[in-house]
Amino acid sequence: MRHSFKTALLFACGLSMGGCATPTTQSVSLNANLTNDEILYQQELKLRRVMEYQQRIERIGAPLLKAALPFCEDNRTGYLGLKVDNISAWPDEYRKIALKTLELDEALKVTGVTPGSAAERADVRVGDMLLAVDGKTTIGGPGAVDDYKQMVQRAGNVSIKLDLLRGEERLTRELKPDPACNYTLHVVMDNAINAYADGQNVIITSGLIRFAESDAEVAMVLAHEIAHNAMKHLEAKQSNISAASLLDILVAAYGVNTRGLFANLGGQAFTKEFEQEADYVGLYILARADVPMNGLSDFWRRMAAESPDANSNSIFRTHPISAKRTLAIEQASAEIDGKRTRGEQLLPKAR
Repeated sequence: MRHSFKTALLFACGLSMGGCATPTTQSVSLNANLTNDEILYQQELKLRRVMEYQQRIERIGAPLLKAALPFCEDNRTGYLGLKVDNISAWPDEYRKIALKTLELDEALKVTGVTPGSAAERADVRVGDMLLAVDGKTTIGGPGAVDDYKQMVQRAGNVSIKLDLLRGEERLTRELKPDPACNYTLHVVMDNAINAYADGQNVIITSGLIRFAESDAEVAMVLAHEIAHNAMKHLEAKQSNISAASLLDILVAAYGVNTRGLFANLGGQAFTKEFEQEADYVGLYILARADVPMNGLSDFWRRMAAESPDANSNSIFRTHPISAKRTLAIEQASAEIDGKRTRGEQLLPKAR
Protein backbone atom coordinates (compact mmCIF):
# COMPACT_ATOMS: atom_id res chain seq x y z
CA MET A 1 0.00 0.00 0.00
CA ARG A 2 1.34 3.40 -0.95
CA HIS A 3 1.80 6.08 1.72
CA SER A 4 1.48 9.79 1.12
CA PHE A 5 4.60 11.93 1.25
CA LYS A 6 3.49 13.48 4.53
CA THR A 7 2.88 10.07 6.13
CA ALA A 8 6.29 8.84 5.01
CA LEU A 9 7.94 12.00 6.35
CA LEU A 10 6.26 11.58 9.76
CA PHE A 11 7.40 7.96 9.88
CA ALA A 12 10.99 9.01 9.08
CA CYS A 13 10.84 11.72 11.74
CA GLY A 14 9.65 9.17 14.27
CA LEU A 15 12.70 7.02 13.60
CA SER A 16 15.11 9.91 14.06
CA MET A 17 16.48 10.86 17.47
CA GLY A 18 15.33 14.46 17.49
CA GLY A 19 12.24 14.24 15.31
CA CYS A 20 11.32 16.73 12.57
CA ALA A 21 10.81 20.44 13.13
CA THR A 22 7.21 21.70 12.90
CA PRO A 23 5.65 25.19 12.74
CA THR A 24 5.41 26.90 16.11
CA THR A 25 2.36 29.09 15.38
CA GLN A 26 -1.22 28.21 14.53
CA SER A 27 -2.05 28.78 10.85
CA VAL A 28 -5.45 30.15 9.83
CA SER A 29 -8.14 27.70 8.81
CA LEU A 30 -9.27 28.18 5.21
CA ASN A 31 -12.78 27.48 3.98
CA ALA A 32 -12.74 25.26 0.87
CA ASN A 33 -15.59 27.18 -0.79
CA LEU A 34 -13.84 30.50 -0.23
CA THR A 35 -10.65 29.03 -1.69
CA ASN A 36 -12.51 27.95 -4.82
CA ASP A 37 -14.10 31.40 -5.11
CA GLU A 38 -10.66 33.01 -4.86
CA ILE A 39 -9.28 30.70 -7.56
CA LEU A 40 -12.16 31.68 -9.85
CA TYR A 41 -11.59 35.38 -9.10
CA GLN A 42 -7.89 35.09 -9.97
CA GLN A 43 -8.78 33.31 -13.20
CA GLU A 44 -11.09 36.19 -14.06
CA LEU A 45 -8.26 38.65 -13.40
CA LYS A 46 -6.00 36.62 -15.67
CA LEU A 47 -8.57 36.69 -18.47
CA ARG A 48 -8.99 40.45 -18.13
CA ARG A 49 -5.22 40.91 -18.16
CA VAL A 50 -4.85 38.75 -21.28
CA MET A 51 -7.52 40.82 -23.01
CA GLU A 52 -5.80 44.06 -22.00
CA TYR A 53 -2.50 42.83 -23.41
CA GLN A 54 -4.17 41.56 -26.59
CA GLN A 55 -5.98 44.84 -27.17
CA ARG A 56 -2.73 46.72 -26.62
CA ILE A 57 -0.75 44.75 -29.20
CA GLU A 58 -3.66 44.98 -31.66
CA ARG A 59 -3.63 48.76 -31.23
CA ILE A 60 0.15 48.96 -31.58
CA GLY A 61 0.44 46.30 -34.27
CA ALA A 62 -2.34 47.30 -36.69
CA PRO A 63 -0.40 50.27 -38.17
CA LEU A 64 2.68 48.02 -38.50
CA LEU A 65 0.77 45.39 -40.49
CA LYS A 66 -0.32 48.15 -42.89
CA ALA A 67 3.15 49.70 -43.06
CA ALA A 68 4.70 46.32 -43.91
CA LEU A 69 2.66 45.94 -47.12
CA PRO A 70 5.66 46.37 -49.49
CA PHE A 71 7.24 43.29 -47.91
CA CYS A 72 4.26 40.88 -47.91
CA GLU A 73 2.83 41.23 -51.39
CA ASP A 74 1.81 37.55 -51.59
CA ASN A 75 0.10 37.43 -48.18
CA ARG A 76 -2.27 40.34 -47.74
CA THR A 77 -5.72 40.70 -46.27
CA GLY A 78 -8.43 43.25 -45.57
CA TYR A 79 -8.03 44.35 -41.95
CA LEU A 80 -11.25 45.28 -40.13
CA GLY A 81 -9.95 45.70 -36.57
CA LEU A 82 -12.90 43.74 -35.24
CA LYS A 83 -13.01 40.80 -32.82
CA VAL A 84 -16.18 38.71 -32.60
CA ASP A 85 -16.74 35.98 -30.02
CA ASN A 86 -19.28 33.62 -28.46
CA ILE A 87 -19.28 31.19 -25.56
CA SER A 88 -18.88 28.08 -27.74
CA ALA A 89 -15.57 29.38 -29.08
CA TRP A 90 -14.04 28.92 -25.62
CA PRO A 91 -12.68 25.63 -24.24
CA ASP A 92 -14.98 23.97 -21.70
CA GLU A 93 -12.73 24.77 -18.74
CA TYR A 94 -12.84 28.53 -19.47
CA ARG A 95 -16.50 28.95 -20.39
CA LYS A 96 -17.69 29.76 -16.88
CA ILE A 97 -15.11 32.53 -16.63
CA ALA A 98 -15.82 33.87 -20.14
CA LEU A 99 -19.54 33.80 -19.42
CA LYS A 100 -19.11 35.94 -16.33
CA THR A 101 -16.29 38.21 -17.50
CA LEU A 102 -17.33 38.85 -21.11
CA GLU A 103 -21.08 38.24 -20.70
CA LEU A 104 -21.08 35.90 -23.69
CA ASP A 105 -23.78 33.53 -24.88
CA GLU A 106 -24.19 31.53 -28.09
CA ALA A 107 -24.86 34.61 -30.26
CA LEU A 108 -21.95 36.45 -31.89
CA LYS A 109 -20.84 39.49 -29.93
CA VAL A 110 -18.28 42.20 -30.67
CA THR A 111 -15.62 41.95 -27.96
CA GLY A 112 -12.88 44.11 -29.49
CA VAL A 113 -12.55 47.15 -31.77
CA THR A 114 -9.06 48.38 -32.66
CA PRO A 115 -8.62 52.16 -32.48
CA GLY A 116 -8.33 53.77 -35.93
CA SER A 117 -9.60 50.64 -37.68
CA ALA A 118 -12.37 50.22 -40.24
CA ALA A 119 -14.63 48.96 -37.46
CA GLU A 120 -14.09 52.07 -35.35
CA ARG A 121 -14.54 54.37 -38.35
CA ALA A 122 -17.89 52.69 -39.05
CA ASP A 123 -18.98 53.11 -35.40
CA VAL A 124 -19.01 49.41 -34.53
CA ARG A 125 -18.82 49.12 -30.73
CA VAL A 126 -17.86 46.52 -28.16
CA GLY A 127 -21.07 44.85 -27.00
CA ASP A 128 -22.84 45.00 -30.37
CA MET A 129 -24.47 41.71 -31.39
CA LEU A 130 -23.69 40.55 -34.94
CA LEU A 131 -26.82 39.49 -36.84
CA ALA A 132 -25.66 39.24 -40.46
CA VAL A 133 -22.65 39.67 -42.76
CA ASP A 134 -23.42 41.01 -46.26
CA GLY A 135 -27.05 40.01 -45.79
CA LYS A 136 -26.24 36.45 -44.69
CA THR A 137 -27.60 35.71 -41.23
CA THR A 138 -25.02 34.59 -38.71
CA ILE A 139 -25.92 31.46 -36.77
CA GLY A 140 -24.72 31.21 -33.18
CA GLY A 141 -23.36 28.18 -31.37
CA PRO A 142 -20.34 25.99 -32.11
CA GLY A 143 -18.35 27.05 -35.16
CA ALA A 144 -20.05 30.44 -35.43
CA VAL A 145 -16.84 32.43 -34.95
CA ASP A 146 -15.06 30.41 -37.65
CA ASP A 147 -18.04 30.88 -39.98
CA TYR A 148 -17.83 34.64 -39.44
CA LYS A 149 -14.10 34.65 -40.22
CA GLN A 150 -14.73 32.76 -43.47
CA MET A 151 -17.42 35.25 -44.48
CA VAL A 152 -15.03 38.13 -43.90
CA GLN A 153 -12.20 36.35 -45.71
CA ARG A 154 -14.39 35.79 -48.76
CA ALA A 155 -15.18 39.50 -48.83
CA GLY A 156 -11.47 40.27 -49.29
CA ASN A 157 -10.61 43.96 -49.58
CA VAL A 158 -14.05 45.12 -50.72
CA SER A 159 -16.56 46.78 -48.42
CA ILE A 160 -18.46 44.52 -46.06
CA LYS A 161 -21.89 45.21 -44.55
CA LEU A 162 -22.68 44.18 -40.98
CA ASP A 163 -26.16 44.05 -39.43
CA LEU A 164 -25.91 44.69 -35.70
CA LEU A 165 -28.12 44.83 -32.63
CA ARG A 166 -27.21 47.50 -30.07
CA GLY A 167 -29.58 47.26 -27.15
CA GLU A 168 -33.00 47.28 -28.82
CA GLU A 169 -31.79 49.11 -31.94
CA ARG A 170 -30.97 47.33 -35.20
CA LEU A 171 -28.13 48.96 -37.12
CA THR A 172 -26.34 48.49 -40.44
CA ARG A 173 -22.70 49.43 -40.76
CA GLU A 174 -20.53 49.33 -43.89
CA LEU A 175 -16.83 48.68 -43.30
CA LYS A 176 -14.05 49.33 -45.80
CA PRO A 177 -11.14 47.07 -44.85
CA ASP A 178 -7.60 48.41 -44.74
CA PRO A 179 -5.03 46.46 -46.80
CA ALA A 180 -2.55 44.85 -44.41
CA CYS A 181 -0.17 41.93 -44.08
CA ASN A 182 -2.09 38.78 -43.21
CA TYR A 183 -0.35 37.96 -39.93
CA THR A 184 -2.18 37.39 -36.66
CA LEU A 185 -0.86 38.92 -33.43
CA HIS A 186 -1.07 36.86 -30.23
CA VAL A 187 -0.19 37.36 -26.56
CA VAL A 188 0.79 34.39 -24.38
CA MET A 189 0.95 34.64 -20.61
CA ASP A 190 4.58 33.85 -19.89
CA ASN A 191 7.07 35.66 -17.70
CA ALA A 192 9.88 35.01 -20.18
CA ILE A 193 10.96 38.10 -22.15
CA ASN A 194 10.38 36.69 -25.60
CA ALA A 195 8.68 37.03 -28.98
CA TYR A 196 8.74 34.90 -32.10
CA ALA A 197 7.16 34.38 -35.51
CA ASP A 198 6.07 31.18 -37.23
CA GLY A 199 5.49 32.42 -40.77
CA GLN A 200 1.83 33.27 -40.24
CA ASN A 201 1.59 34.50 -36.65
CA VAL A 202 3.48 36.85 -34.36
CA ILE A 203 3.58 35.80 -30.72
CA ILE A 204 4.71 38.03 -27.87
CA THR A 205 4.88 37.18 -24.17
CA SER A 206 3.33 39.12 -21.33
CA GLY A 207 6.82 39.22 -19.81
CA LEU A 208 8.16 41.18 -22.76
CA ILE A 209 5.21 43.57 -22.71
CA ARG A 210 5.91 44.33 -19.06
CA PHE A 211 9.65 44.66 -19.72
CA ALA A 212 9.10 47.24 -22.49
CA GLU A 213 8.96 50.80 -21.21
CA SER A 214 6.84 52.25 -24.02
CA ASP A 215 4.50 51.40 -26.86
CA ALA A 216 7.34 52.23 -29.25
CA GLU A 217 9.49 49.46 -27.75
CA VAL A 218 6.64 46.96 -28.08
CA ALA A 219 6.19 48.16 -31.67
CA MET A 220 9.88 47.58 -32.42
CA VAL A 221 9.62 43.95 -31.27
CA LEU A 222 6.40 43.37 -33.23
CA ALA A 223 7.92 44.95 -36.35
CA HIS A 224 10.98 42.69 -36.01
CA GLU A 225 8.75 39.59 -35.92
CA ILE A 226 6.55 40.85 -38.75
CA ALA A 227 9.75 41.28 -40.78
CA HIS A 228 10.69 37.65 -40.07
CA ASN A 229 7.38 36.55 -41.59
CA ALA A 230 7.45 38.98 -44.50
CA MET A 231 11.03 38.10 -45.46
CA LYS A 232 10.14 34.37 -45.25
CA HIS A 233 12.92 33.56 -42.82
CA LEU A 234 11.18 30.47 -41.47
CA GLU A 235 10.82 29.05 -44.98
CA ALA A 236 14.49 29.80 -45.65
CA LYS A 237 15.56 28.02 -42.46
CA GLN A 238 13.42 25.01 -43.35
CA SER A 239 15.02 24.94 -46.79
CA ASN A 240 18.47 24.99 -45.20
CA ILE A 241 17.48 22.14 -42.89
CA SER A 242 16.15 20.07 -45.81
CA ALA A 243 19.31 20.62 -47.85
CA ALA A 244 21.57 19.73 -44.94
CA SER A 245 19.49 16.64 -44.13
CA LEU A 246 20.66 15.16 -47.42
CA LEU A 247 24.15 15.00 -45.93
CA ASP A 248 22.79 13.05 -42.94
CA ILE A 249 21.18 10.60 -45.37
CA LEU A 250 24.33 10.24 -47.49
CA VAL A 251 26.54 9.64 -44.47
CA ALA A 252 24.02 7.15 -43.06
CA ALA A 253 24.41 5.13 -46.28
CA TYR A 254 28.00 4.47 -45.15
CA GLY A 255 26.83 3.24 -41.75
CA VAL A 256 27.40 6.46 -39.79
CA ASN A 257 24.53 7.77 -37.64
CA THR A 258 24.97 11.55 -37.47
CA ARG A 259 21.89 11.93 -35.22
CA GLY A 260 20.73 14.81 -37.41
CA LEU A 261 23.94 16.81 -36.95
CA PHE A 262 23.94 18.32 -40.44
CA ALA A 263 20.21 19.14 -40.25
CA ASN A 264 20.80 20.96 -36.97
CA LEU A 265 23.72 22.88 -38.44
CA GLY A 266 21.59 23.71 -41.48
CA GLY A 267 18.93 25.15 -39.21
CA GLN A 268 21.54 27.45 -37.66
CA ALA A 269 23.00 28.55 -40.99
CA PHE A 270 22.60 32.29 -41.61
CA THR A 271 20.42 32.61 -38.47
CA LYS A 272 22.32 35.68 -37.27
CA GLU A 273 21.98 37.21 -40.73
CA PHE A 274 18.23 36.60 -40.66
CA GLU A 275 18.02 38.32 -37.27
CA GLN A 276 20.01 41.28 -38.58
CA GLU A 277 17.70 41.55 -41.57
CA ALA A 278 14.63 41.39 -39.32
CA ASP A 279 16.07 44.24 -37.22
CA TYR A 280 16.82 46.26 -40.36
CA VAL A 281 13.51 45.70 -42.17
CA GLY A 282 11.62 46.04 -38.88
CA LEU A 283 13.00 49.55 -38.40
CA TYR A 284 11.73 50.53 -41.84
CA ILE A 285 8.31 49.14 -40.93
CA LEU A 286 8.40 51.30 -37.78
CA ALA A 287 9.39 54.35 -39.79
CA ARG A 288 6.64 53.78 -42.37
CA ALA A 289 4.15 53.54 -39.48
CA ASP A 290 5.44 56.85 -38.04
CA VAL A 291 6.50 55.25 -34.77
CA PRO A 292 8.99 57.45 -32.83
CA MET A 293 12.41 55.76 -32.99
CA ASN A 294 14.49 57.88 -30.61
CA GLY A 295 16.13 55.83 -27.88
CA LEU A 296 14.88 52.44 -29.05
CA SER A 297 18.38 50.98 -28.89
CA ASP A 298 18.17 51.34 -25.10
CA PHE A 299 15.71 48.42 -25.16
CA TRP A 300 18.49 46.11 -26.31
CA ARG A 301 20.92 47.57 -23.79
CA ARG A 302 18.46 46.70 -21.00
CA MET A 303 18.02 43.24 -22.50
CA ALA A 304 21.80 42.79 -22.40
CA ALA A 305 21.82 43.81 -18.75
CA GLU A 306 19.33 41.00 -18.06
CA SER A 307 21.39 38.43 -20.00
CA PRO A 308 24.96 37.76 -18.76
CA ASP A 309 26.04 36.16 -22.07
CA ALA A 310 24.52 38.84 -24.31
CA ASN A 311 27.96 39.76 -25.71
CA SER A 312 29.46 36.28 -25.68
CA ASN A 313 30.17 35.54 -29.34
CA SER A 314 29.70 31.75 -29.32
CA ILE A 315 29.38 29.90 -32.63
CA PHE A 316 26.13 28.49 -31.28
CA ARG A 317 24.49 31.90 -30.88
CA THR A 318 21.40 32.36 -33.05
CA HIS A 319 21.35 36.16 -32.59
CA PRO A 320 24.05 38.80 -33.09
CA ILE A 321 25.83 39.88 -29.91
CA SER A 322 24.05 42.74 -28.18
CA ALA A 323 26.72 45.38 -28.82
CA LYS A 324 26.71 44.81 -32.59
CA ARG A 325 22.94 44.62 -32.68
CA THR A 326 22.53 47.88 -30.77
CA LEU A 327 25.02 49.77 -32.94
CA ALA A 328 23.49 48.37 -36.15
CA ILE A 329 20.05 49.57 -35.06
CA GLU A 330 21.39 53.06 -34.36
CA GLN A 331 23.11 53.11 -37.77
CA ALA A 332 19.94 51.95 -39.55
CA SER A 333 17.92 54.60 -37.70
CA ALA A 334 20.35 57.26 -38.91
CA GLU A 335 19.99 55.90 -42.46
CA ILE A 336 16.20 56.24 -42.21
CA ASP A 337 16.45 59.77 -40.81
CA GLY A 338 18.64 60.70 -43.77
CA LYS A 339 16.10 59.37 -46.24
CA ARG A 340 13.34 61.31 -44.50
CA THR A 341 15.39 64.51 -44.73
CA ARG A 342 16.02 63.95 -48.44
CA GLY A 343 12.39 63.03 -49.12
CA GLU A 344 13.29 59.53 -50.31
CA GLN A 345 11.13 56.43 -50.10
CA LEU A 346 11.38 54.60 -46.80
CA LEU A 347 12.47 51.27 -48.21
CA PRO A 348 15.51 49.19 -47.19
CA LYS A 349 18.58 48.98 -49.35
CA ALA A 350 18.79 45.84 -51.46
CA ARG A 351 22.04 43.89 -51.63
